[in-house]
Amino acid sequence: HFDQILTFIREGIEPYDPVDSWYCQDGSGPWVKDFNGDGNGYTANTNGVSSAGGSGSGPWFQCDVSVTVQNNEMIVESNGIPNHDFLSTMGCCAPEMDYTSTFPLNPVNDTTGGHDTTNCPASAGRWECVPVRGTVAMSVNGAPIFGPEEGPGGDAVALHFEYFTENRQPITLGWCTGHSAGQNGYHYHYDANCVYWEPEAGETMEDYDPSKIKSDEHSPIIGWAFDGYPIYGMYGYNDDQTSLKAITSSYAIERTQEGGDQGYNGIDDWNYVDGVGDLDECNGRFGPTPEYPDGIYHYVSTPLSGSPTMVTDTNGQTVGMIGFPYFLLCYHGVADVAGQDVGGGQGGGGGQGGGGGPPGGGAILYSFAPEMDYLFDHYEIEEFIVDVSFSILFLALIGAGIKRRKK
Repeated sequence: HFDQILTFIREGIEPYDPVDSWYCQDGSGPWVKDFNGDGNGYTANTNGVSSAGGSGSGPWFQCDVSVTVQNNEMIVESNGIPNHDFLSTMGCCAPEMDYTSTFPLNPVNDTTGGHDTTNCPASAGRWECVPVRGTVAMSVNGAPIFGPEEGPGGDAVALHFEYFTENRQPITLGWCTGHSAGQNGYHYHYDANCVYWEPEAGETMEDYDPSKIKSDEHSPIIGWAFDGYPIYGMYGYNDDQTSLKAITSSYAIERTQEGGDQGYNGIDDWNYVDGVGDLDECNGRFGPTPEYPDGIYHYVSTPLSGSPTMVTDTNGQTVGMIGFPYFLLCYHGVADVAGQDVGGGQGGGGGQGGGGGPPGGGAILYSFAPEMDYLFDHYEIEEFIVDVSFSILFLALIGAGIKRRKK
């Protein structure tokens, strides 16, 4: 009779309201600082105010989001400022924006077919490709989530992890692997689980990395794609739905030892490998979540691929394979991409208008030097058993060649 009891319980629970997933509503957004120019050689951001709640010019900002529901759509207005401290990096400097994005409350799977496959060949035309160099979704703090490529056409995240050398335009990512595209605003390229991370005493956003995300509970919604489907953080239910694991992507990169360019050509250097990870061609799956216990199609933020193949970086170090496309590569549902008012600048390089880079070359400011010991434990917390395969791969990814010097 367990199924009958479960059905009875679910029928008595109010349906989840997606409006509740958004942060910084009703003036509740925290005051945050752009740490550009704070001892790191980047140009200081003067677009904000001089202090939290102050006036004049300076690096302080307040995340602000407003959500309304009209015609069965969730309409989100935001200023593009994240709910955490950040670094604009070379694309100085992030200003407040005026974004309006819409999300259907009852998303519909795309069954039309015949879509252009240029930017998502594995979809075989079944689903619409996301913009690879612009906004593909919005994080729940109102800041855009970008596609995987950077301005010159390479994979911004693969570059960040030193998979290849960028000789076209300098690109650097800041804390939480986001940065600014100058006056086109702040955005994420990877991870974004930091939107719900709570630093321990004495920690700052500079200390964040994905290994610090709670692995003993299902990750929350961290964003929404323009087809109306949610994007979840990295930890989700295993197939048995009683345990948790770090969800991985199903893409593998063309490595240099196999004649590949390891991300220099952006999405062209990645191939979908059915079954190597947990997700489909769009980087999503159907299944239950805490907010949708009966199941919903959803995307996942994937720091790592499920591929066991290791990669040799530009330092000659063997590291794990990152989880392209990081958020999503195609829209499983019907999406109104053209109807979004969310900007769309290219990402964060130097050059004219790009802002001052750090002296002596590109500074690496996203620290992947965490204390990893706890990740090697096989957690048994009540009914949840956390898969440690992620820990093993993650250790390889953040090994000696990937550890970052904090500036």
